[in-house]
Amino acid sequence: MKTFLSVTFALFTLAAPAVAETTTMKGEIPFSFTAGSQVLPAGEYTMTVDTALMRVIIYSGDAHFSAVVNLTLSGISRSAAKAQGCALQFRRLGAQYFLTGVWTTSDTDGLSVSPSRRYTELANAQAYGGEAVVTSATR
Repeated sequence: MKTFLSVTFALFTLAAPAVAETTTMKGEIPFSFTAGSQVLPAGEYTMTVDTALMRVIIYSGDAHFSAVVNLTLSGISRSAAKAQGCALQFRRLGAQYFLTGVWTTSDTDGLSVSPSRRYTELANAQAYGGEAVVTSATR
């Protein structure tokens, strides 16, 4: 079963000198989720993707919750029909959602989030529970 949720994100791209590119997304995540080793509640978040350092920094709107997760070079794909700007991919295992992918542009190729130990344990122990993609509207 696949579940797709659309949430509008404000997108800001800040080009740093040389190779570094940082993309910042702000928006509402309508469910609690795990990012790295941190479990974050549903709410408003700012996510900064740093492709030079291959990481995502996540802050809640009220600054009470944060996480830093690593990205991997193994890309993930989405269909051209679903390529509508920046997006976050969440995979559900059991009752938990895990951040598993990030797209910083409208391309079909994205970056994978390094799987946490908890994600790997649940993936090995449980059946696949579904997927949610949170997309953004580019400004």
